[in-house]
Amino acid sequence: LLNSIAEANCKDDHDAMRRYISSAYVVLGAISVLIILVFQMVYPFLLWEKLFTLKNPVAIEEVGTAVEVFVIIFALNISASIIQRVQLGLQLGFQSNLWQIAAGLLTLIAIILFIQLQLGLPWLVGALVGVPLLVAILNGLVFFLFSRKDLKPRFLLVTPAATRKIVKTGLLFFMLQITASVAFASDNIIIAKMLGAEAVGHYAVPEKLFSMIPMALGMVLMPLWPAYGEAIGRGDGAWVQKILKKSMILAFGFSTLSAIAIVLSAGYLLELWVGATFNPSLALLIGFGVWKICEACGNSISMLLNGGNVVGFQLKLAGLLLVVSVPMKLLMLGEFGLPGVIWATVLSYSLCVLIPLLFSLPKILSKYKNI
Repeated sequence: LLNSIAEANCKDDHDAMRRYISSAYVVLGAISVLIILVFQMVYPFLLWEKLFTLKNPVAIEEVGTAVEVFVIIFALNISASIIQRVQLGLQLGFQSNLWQIAAGLLTLIAIILFIQLQLGLPWLVGALVGVPLLVAILNGLVFFLFSRKDLKPRFLLVTPAATRKIVKTGLLFFMLQITASVAFASDNIIIAKMLGAEAVGHYAVPEKLFSMIPMALGMVLMPLWPAYGEAIGRGDGAWVQKILKKSMILAFGFSTLSAIAIVLSAGYLLELWVGATFNPSLALLIGFGVWKICEACGNSISMLLNGGNVVGFQLKLAGLLLVVSVPMKLLMLGEFGLPGVIWATVLSYSLCVLIPLLFSLPKILSKYKNI
């Protein structure tokens, strides 16, 4: 949807944008409903305590409801988050960022309130994912009813051609996201299965500390995705090459300085956050720092590939990463403990994604040199 909006926007084709937006709401709305229905069918047969290797009776009692709350809100957010893609495609990323900042602040307030009220895990999960959902819905209502009435979706504007385009490109991005998610988000599941659920916290908490780096960079890099698409659409290859070089320098410089700062101050920050008893190893902290540098460089290139609809190549690299990274994590976790997981991520990502991207970059840029 983001690419289609950017393409239509550079041609000032408002009718096409409305067709894409309307079709996207129908397609993703159907997916949301399907996810909820399938989950409700399989929910009674899933043994959550075995899946997450839980031993605490309270955790065992609450985990099923917590997962159910998460899945339902996650499914609904698939449709609600369309507004963010529309705003990004229209080069209005600042609006989307402001709404997401508001969602973050309100989420924090809700979590603190629920903790003070001593509510259970399902309520905390609901606050974590439910508040952003409500803010996204409000963002969409304000945008389509007040800011851009000319783009308000209607069911009658849904067309087979627009739907096919959304589904065709969207399926490739979906497969890319699923493959990357399994490769990256498998860490906690692997740790839980091999070391127990309690060990996950000793990995996930430092990881959250370093996640501030891609979060901050994302506000700068994400708007480049539709900007690349629009520049390619109007034939401005020189701008594409210039901005890519600047974004790569920015991503590498910012992530490196930030990673060094967090590694050096991690002990103090974690003591403020979770208490003095939490003391991750230096190997784990450096591993997270190196990973965020590699991730930042890869993301700066991915914005160009996404904007240029170069999804198949990324999907091949992600598939290779999945095949290599999961066995490597299992092996290195057993050999080196928790630091082995993140260093396995660094090694597999560098070999399977980052190095091939850098080697392919001259060929990719040559496509846009004379457009």
